[in-house]
Amino acid sequence: FAIQAGPGALACQRQYGEPVYWMGDEAQKQKFIAEVAWKGGRALVGGRFIHVSGGCSKALAMNWLADCYRRGGENVITIAAGDSENDREMLEQADIAVVIPSPVHPTLELRRSAGTRVAQCPGPEGWATEIELVVASVLSDYDQILLTGE
Repeated sequence: FAIQAGPGALACQRQYGEPVYWMGDEAQKQKFIAEVAWKGGRALVGGRFIHVSGGCSKALAMNWLADCYRRGGENVITIAAGDSENDREMLEQADIAVVIPSPVHPTLELRRSAGTRVAQCPGPEGWATEIELVVASVLSDYDQILLTGE
């Protein structure tokens, strides 16, 4: 497998990602990932797809959006939830990281421990439960600051 010049190389310059459902074997997948990197792209293996992109990532999008609000004078707390390798950078950079167990691969382990939660349930149930708890906690802390000034 080789990424062709022209459209393939241009795909590596996009400001968004393309999901690839991999049907080859592991050796072919590793060769594909290396080829994407050689062409200047990024290939992040997720739970079901390989996400191929140029200079974009979930972390960049999260930080860009947070910075937009900060420039407007808003206080921003970033909360990220994810279950696979393509979520790692975003989870490492968020103020609060929620790791969701995956039913198809081992639970992601982050380098950080502060500000990190691991959901008790996999998939949408774990995501919904943990995000609800995190948002309630953040709002409670915010209410406390408003009441006490601390």
